[in-house]
Amino acid sequence: MGEPEEVETQKSDSEQQKTTVIDFRRTAAGGLVAAIVAAAFTMGVGTVAPYEAPKLLEPFIATLQFFCGAMCTASGTIVALMLTALGLSAQAERRFNEFHYRRLRFIARMATIVFVLSTLLLLLIGVPLERADHIPRQFHNVVYYVVTTYAAVLCGLVVTTVLMLYRTVSETIEAIGLAGDDHYLIRTDDD
Repeated sequence: MGEPEEVETQKSDSEQQKTTVIDFRRTAAGGLVAAIVAAAFTMGVGTVAPYEAPKLLEPFIATLQFFCGAMCTASGTIVALMLTALGLSAQAERRFNEFHYRRLRFIARMATIVFVLSTLLLLLIGVPLERADHIPRQFHNVVYYVVTTYAAVLCGLVVTTVLMLYRTVSETIEAIGLAGDDHYLIRTDDD
């Protein structure tokens, strides 16, 4: 008798792992599209000559300061939302399975990565390269491309995190208020 229950539990775990992979692929695809669009817009000016890079970096860095501040605020807010989601999950009449909590932890981890990367980029763009006389002009060119790529990746990460957060909130609402007891996020007594 114990074997069918084990097979059913394994099937459920396998389905949850498959759902996790599908969730991440979908949200990562959205983040990848955002990163590509961001990179295309910032690098759309074409090839940057060494003497043009400092001129292009100046307004870009001013914009990046606001962008990094917004990313720090957004990621901090997302981590706080994860605490709210944990509270909601704990107080719900239905009990959520392990998959739900793993996904919340993943979103919190992604938000923390975005926070750290935003802080590092903010620190990086604060270095006054335009005043450094001993740095060759070609280095400004490299800095321009590194900073634009970094910002595009950061944009993609935050979009991935927010899309994952949206899917989690949407499915939590569905599991608590709209679905019956057969929703895959709801833990059964057998689990």
